[in-house]
Amino acid sequence: MIAQVRKALDCLPTADRQILHLAFEEDLSCADIMKIMGKPSVSAVTSHIYRALRRLKGLLERSGYFAEEFQKRREER
Repeated sequence: MIAQVRKALDCLPTADRQILHLAFEEDLSCADIMKIMGKPSVSAVTSHIYRALRRLKGLLERSGYFAEEFQKRREER
């Protein structure tokens, strides 16, 4: 499953990968990300993170990631 997420992340545009890395792996604030990426505002950063996460979710849905998770949970019951 982690491999699927990594593969989907690799399919994202560079800016999306960078902003998700800064936000979730480096745990930087939106203000810090704004400075690093040259964004005009904190709200631009939050909007970009939201759009990047939606793209990531779409890629994962198309790969069947969520269907596999659902099936695993049903089997565990």
